[in-house]
Amino acid sequence: MGEVKVISQDLKDIYNKIKRALKDVI
Repeated sequence: MGEVKVISQDLKDIYNKIKRALKDVI
């Protein structure tokens, strides 16, 4: 279970980075 939480946290980080990158592009 702990590993899953860490992975989801990483995905949130990546998702936020992508959102920020898209904001810069648009």
